[in-house]
Amino acid sequence: MSRRNPPNKQQGSKPVDGGLDAGEHRLTFSFRFADRGYRGAWSWPGAAEWEEIVNFLCDVGASTWHEVRAQLFSSNRGSHRKHHTQHVETLAPEAQERINALRHTEKFGFELFRFRLGSRQRLWGYTKGGVFYVLWWDAEHKVYPVGRE
Repeated sequence: MSRRNPPNKQQGSKPVDGGLDAGEHRLTFSFRFADRGYRGAWSWPGAAEWEEIVNFLCDVGASTWHEVRAQLFSSNRGSHRKHHTQHVETLAPEAQERINALRHTEKFGFELFRFRLGSRQRLWGYTKGGVFYVLWWDAEHKVYPVGRE
């Protein structure tokens, strides 16, 4: 007869694995899967841009996933989520090809998460168990281009 362990009371009934289910947990960042080998439309920045990225990581790292998902961006076209998931099929063809080559969908599935740092700058990655696994720095909004190019 097998005995089941009681749920951890600190975690409550909220799941902490898979995607953004870790709503009340603070963000944790990992660069384990950062695509440092890519050279193209979105590549890791030079020293000047790193300060902006590190400041963003420090600031948003004080938030919970629930707080991050609740942030809105307002423009003359209305309000929408500032940071959100994005399905791989909607990305630029080059980004889709790179994800296929890296074989990350086997571990993370077909949704990425992107943080909006400015009008064009995005930080792309995967979420699992409350951890944001950084993948790409997209300084010019090329991973998911929009009509105002």
